[in-house]
Amino acid sequence: MNQDKNDIEVGTRIKQIRTALHFQQKEFAVRMGVSGPTLSEIENGKYKPGFDFLEKLSQDFEVNLHYVFFGEGEMFLGPGRRYIEKLRSRGASPEDLRKFSWYFERSSIMHYHILSAFNSKLVEDKTNIEKEVGEYNPADDGK
Repeated sequence: MNQDKNDIEVGTRIKQIRTALHFQQKEFAVRMGVSGPTLSEIENGKYKPGFDFLEKLSQDFEVNLHYVFFGEGEMFLGPGRRYIEKLRSRGASPEDLRKFSWYFERSSIMHYHILSAFNSKLVEDKTNIEKEVGEYNPADDGK
């Protein structure tokens, strides 16, 4: 079987996505609805991912398919991407992060409650929070 260079690169990017999401290969295969060997073959560029696989990757994990196919742009899409990466680096579970992102992006009720809880906690413990992160400066937004 001849392997196309692009198939290998797509497989490599899918593996990078899986590792960025902190999934072991077997666990990710189950989540994606494929067998472990099939996922291995996809990651190694021997099989091309099917439409259902790509749709699930995009819908469930907010993966940028342009990144998957061409290696261009951000790996993940969505407004909570930066926040999720920070939480992940602080030990939040991938499942909790996915669930948080899913509800937060779809529910105005969640927006309201999360922002209310944030504002309450900030008022309650502002001194300690500012010791940890510094005082809020709008000029620092986006960094």
